[in-house]
Amino acid sequence: MKIIKLYDLQKKKPLHGEFTKQVMVGSGEIPHIHEFAQVTLQQGQIAQEHGHEGMYEVFLVEKG
Repeated sequence: MKIIKLYDLQKKKPLHGEFTKQVMVGSGEIPHIHEFAQVTLQQGQIAQEHGHEGMYEVFLVEKG
């Protein structure tokens, strides 16, 4: 079990966008999962479509 608090996680800028994300589960922690992260987008911002060979990236969406 992994217990985390979002306010304890560092906000990072990904390589493929102008937004911030907080990674709750990183690459290699769970098989076939690249990341489980919460992304913060400002109004009008988008996350560019991309892929990770053989892996999934999962996001938490709270609203919007």
